[in-house]
Amino acid sequence: MACRLCGGTQEFPVGLAAFIGWAAYRIPMQDAFAHLSAPEREYIRSRICPACWIAEFGTHPYHA
Repeated sequence: MACRLCGGTQEFPVGLAAFIGWAAYRIPMQDAFAHLSAPEREYIRSRICPACWIAEFGTHPYHA
């Protein structure tokens, strides 16, 4: 997956069925990608990497 702001890439191991279920709005993201951290799930959803998120919006919403 490439960040839409900086173009940096990161790979996430996800199952095809889980990805399709999430993309079709049939499986909630937290269930489809339960093995990923909250910032990783946010990256998939928004296509903004954690570093760019902080630069654009301040503290990442899923970091304490």
